[in-house]
Amino acid sequence: MNEEYREEGDFVVKSLFNKDELLKLREVLAKFHESWKSKNIQFYAGKAVNSAGITGTEHLNELDRTTLFSFIGSAKMMSVLYSVIPDMPSFMNTQLFFNPVNQNQKNYWHRDPQYHLSIEEQKEALDGTNVVHFRIPLVNEPGVELVPGTHKRWDTKDELDVRLEQHNRKSHENLTTGVKIKLEAGDLLVFSANMIH
Repeated sequence: MNEEYREEGDFVVKSLFNKDELLKLREVLAKFHESWKSKNIQFYAGKAVNSAGITGTEHLNELDRTTLFSFIGSAKMMSVLYSVIPDMPSFMNTQLFFNPVNQNQKNYWHRDPQYHLSIEEQKEALDGTNVVHFRIPLVNEPGVELVPGTHKRWDTKDELDVRLEQHNRKSHENLTTGVKIKLEAGDLLVFSANMIH
């Protein structure tokens, strides 16, 4: 397993994708995004930060879906994937993140399992299945925030209070343990879905 991922729960591969690869991806994702927005007008305008199911059949034709799957299953992507999950990884889903239309919308700290597991189950999940996010910026990003090491340790009191909005705390508050990772178009950020992000 990638040593940086094992210890910190994340790593960045700089400039993994070239301009031509990103151009093809942007073209397909632009089609997806326009179709998705037309069917999710209120959600998009009100509180959306991402859309899911990019590789599904609702918004793209077979040729565009093939382009996406060819990118996802490329030698570059698989090489990185196998450095994190060497034994029989499985594909789960795709999401497109975008700047929210609502300028007052705040970001929020979370662990992915918190949306479907109890607190005890979330703790157990730290020793369970290795779910990995691959984030590929299509434009330069000022920073994705992560809390390194939380893929294998439980929250501090401050982290838990913020993440779950307990004791008059809000999930958008800054965490002193958070680290901002600046990304440029063509980079690849790999991080554990179990970590606080």
